[in-house]
Amino acid sequence: MSPSNDKAKTDLEELCRSPLQADPDIQDIIQFGSSVYAPDLALDIDLLVTTAAKKDDDLYWDTVADWPVNVDIIVREGDCPRQNVEGEFQQWRERVSRFIDVLCRGSSARMPSI
Repeated sequence: MSPSNDKAKTDLEELCRSPLQADPDIQDIIQFGSSVYAPDLALDIDLLVTTAAKKDDDLYWDTVADWPVNVDIIVREGDCPRQNVEGEFQQWRERVSRFIDVLCRGSSARMPSI
């Protein structure tokens, strides 16, 4: 990994500045995924953006298009306290884990919806 990519993965304040300028209604930006739990191996940065009034998706994607590493953005609208989002992520991780277990076992068990 080049030094510029290492800096790109860790300079989250700079990364978040552009979406915050583009959408003044943003309430929260949460980093999740491999850039959190395995930053040395991560190939991208995943962000969950909560905004009071969602704009066109392209607005958010355009704000990170020139970042030196890939950035994936999920945008949700509404008043969403952080603890609710973290609970939803935990439920999502559990569903993905069950899905992978079924795939790995080759079981005919019903696939969980993701």
